[in-house]
Amino acid sequence: MRVGAVRWIVLAALLSLVAGCSGLPGLVVEPASTTVRVGEKVGFTASWNAGGLGGCMQGAQDVSGEAMWFVDGKRVDGPTMAFDKPGDYAVSADAKGARGGASVKVVGEGETTSGGDVAMSTDTAEQADPATLEKVWDAGNIKAVFNGGTPPTFTLDRTRRIRLITTYHWNDAKGTSGGGSYTINSSDGKTFGPFAANRTAAGQGGVPNAYWYADVDFELPAGTYTLVDSDPGSWAQNADTGGVGMGAIEAEK
Repeated sequence: MRVGAVRWIVLAALLSLVAGCSGLPGLVVEPASTTVRVGEKVGFTASWNAGGLGGCMQGAQDVSGEAMWFVDGKRVDGPTMAFDKPGDYAVSADAKGARGGASVKVVGEGETTSGGDVAMSTDTAEQADPATLEKVWDAGNIKAVFNGGTPPTFTLDRTRRIRLITTYHWNDAKGTSGGGSYTINSSDGKTFGPFAANRTAAGQGGVPNAYWYADVDFELPAGTYTLVDSDPGSWAQNADTGGVGMGAIEAEK
């Protein structure tokens, strides 16, 4: 073998490592949250890499919708699901002739989802008068949307009374089966929530349950936060939002 050929093989291997891929075909399953409450809906994403240097460099392909989903080896509907009992569950998916898996911890209603780091967990509240609210975070536009919104980050310069969280799930004109839930994570490690979406509305063209609304009532101190949606696979986003999921957080004026 020529020296030049050897150098190319070594370079290809290094590039493969840099790309974060072994170069072999595979399926990776990722939960939106590794710990959820009983009855809380959580989304899972199955990402397929075709293998080989080219496949690694091109990035993963979301195959969540075409995958077969299993919980503890039993076939279930997915990729969004809920669990009716506390425990540790093994969630797996089959797609493209391969299987990937992840684990999720389900806690009871009286337990917290992140130990002492949980700032609060609240049930839904009475719907606020829209005239009393203003947006402290907003990402939305009327252009074409795509799936896979990423969690947005926002900053408050003072304590605000949060009353409404909204996200949009057009989901390739399929909409969703119902509302999911949200958590708000602070930069200092505290978690607010989860908050269940207690009402929904149709999107453009009558797409079912595209808008999710969580009516809440809690105070969020000044700081920097990240909004996490339980079903990022269907969360709408586009170039104008910078890839972050569309929605809004509203507080009392």
